[in-house]
Amino acid sequence: AIVRRGPADVKFDKKELETIAQNLDLGALDAEIARTSPVLEAVGQDPMAAKAFILSALLQAKPKDSDTKVNFHFLATPTAIVGDGEGNVAGLEVEQTTLKLRDNGSTSAVGLGTTEVIEADTIIFCIGDRVSSSFGLPLNRWQEYAKNPTPQYPMDGLSYESYDEQSGTPVEGVFLAGWAREASSGLVGKARKDGETGAKAMLEYLATLPEDENPQAPIEELEQTLSRLQGPIVRKADYLRLAEMEDKQAEVLGVEMYKYPTNEAMFAAMGLIVAE
Repeated sequence: AIVRRGPADVKFDKKELETIAQNLDLGALDAEIARTSPVLEAVGQDPMAAKAFILSALLQAKPKDSDTKVNFHFLATPTAIVGDGEGNVAGLEVEQTTLKLRDNGSTSAVGLGTTEVIEADTIIFCIGDRVSSSFGLPLNRWQEYAKNPTPQYPMDGLSYESYDEQSGTPVEGVFLAGWAREASSGLVGKARKDGETGAKAMLEYLATLPEDENPQAPIEELEQTLSRLQGPIVRKADYLRLAEMEDKQAEVLGVEMYKYPTNEAMFAAMGLIVAE
């Protein structure tokens, strides 16, 4: 696993790492911690704490089903795929990086201009998720949805309220939860719990509003907003129809469960678009 920053900046959580923890090459990990320690210490990070976090996944690690070894190569940014001249992958060129401390205390990777080639015959791109800018919600400098730094309805010390950093004001009535609040943070269960907590914050806000003389007005406004969006709008009836179609496909194929592999295939099964 090629990692742009160091072991103290990894974004996976312990639960995710438990799947492969038994396959970690512990000797190689020790060597990587030793190699990167001076860079981590220069920005105030604790390399031993970073190592302890990675090793903590061993306590409840899943049993390994192969002798495959998993290694981390920190402080390296992929720059090119190296071929063998016959259309096959032969290696990955990476640029060595160091860490730079940002104003908010986080770090960024800075290229050093020196490269090396790591031998490889297969490369899997692991691209982090980011929020969509198409909703029109204000972003912060890290291209995440901006959250109110002084929330009116905090939950467990967290802000779920959208915020416009340019005007310095909250976005009235807009709340962010789950991966909208923090993209790709943890497994689905964590996002679900965060969604429930965010809903509590939103309910506290709703309790402060006066009763609406026309309670259907927000529904009508929502319908108008949805009608202006591009792409199919999936409603509950559509989802139920999709589940029914997948059950039928599973029965035809003689498998326990079937799931359509792409968004386009799901939309077509729901009758929302015409399959090509």
